[in-house]
Amino acid sequence: MERFLAVDSGKENTKICIKRASGKEKYSIPTRVDEVNILAEPEKDTDILVLDGKAYRIGKGATTYAPKEDSKKSIHHKLSVWAAIAKYCDSNDEINIATGCPLSLCENATYKKEYGEYILPKNEPITVELRTTAGKMKKTFTIKNRMVCPEGSGFIFSNPQKFEKKLVAIIDDGGLNLQVAMFDDCSLVHNLAITRKYGGRIFIDSLTDAINAEFATDFDRKLIESKMYSGDKADRFIRTSEANSKEKSAKFIEAQLTAYVKEVFRIAKEDGKVDPYNIEVYMQGGTSELIKETVQKLYGSDIHFVEEPEFANAEGWLNALLLACGK
Repeated sequence: MERFLAVDSGKENTKICIKRASGKEKYSIPTRVDEVNILAEPEKDTDILVLDGKAYRIGKGATTYAPKEDSKKSIHHKLSVWAAIAKYCDSNDEINIATGCPLSLCENATYKKEYGEYILPKNEPITVELRTTAGKMKKTFTIKNRMVCPEGSGFIFSNPQKFEKKLVAIIDDGGLNLQVAMFDDCSLVHNLAITRKYGGRIFIDSLTDAINAEFATDFDRKLIESKMYSGDKADRFIRTSEANSKEKSAKFIEAQLTAYVKEVFRIAKEDGKVDPYNIEVYMQGGTSELIKETVQKLYGSDIHFVEEPEFANAEGWLNALLLACGK
């Protein structure tokens, strides 16, 4: 069967959007990969992918994140994409797939071609064994068509009619990268597209260090991350032996978040020429929900936030792929 899907392999999570007869379906798996013993068994939310005689644990139970590099030409991203295909497609499917790479690298035609060939080799049957808690299966698939899209472009591709003859800016705040781009009549303004290693994962690392320095603590990044991304602003504090540590830390964390948002918009304005008061700005990416309240407090409610921001790229790229394939 001919299959159409888009995979956005981020530093934290890999997002998948796939076309079904009933409509589009969306999934997400952590971009974590460990090489394990060939006899390893799957766990809840953690699958085993066997490729070329090697076994890899992929998902929530794996411990190794994708490297903090601009390039996505890594084994983490490659295996996460292949795991997504194996998990959500059938054996012997012909795969039409869209994926993305950072704006700064997508501008390099040579890199873009090499990246596509590394992640998604065309016209070569790929056979993998996938072990999940539901059972073990061997699947073979072939990449028929692939599309490599610039990260941050998904929302534009999702709404081409909305952005015809308009100049708009997209700020895509992901796990590792902060990407800023302007689109004129749905076309990327190439000389203003920027990628900076300043996403939410970088902020959480610096926040953890700042808290530990300020309060003489030794908190792990994972604890601070869980507090910041819990969805409840009231959770953003830590406790120490000091009587007023909760209140003091809450103010400290809020100040750090405010400083981060100001730096995001300084980068957007100085490097990407995006003036939030004079151009229509849309925010997407996994970090955008975390900073939404602070952004609107600082820059007003005219800043737009994409619904389901973590899936904006994958959903838009799927639309672009279907259009390119005449579907």
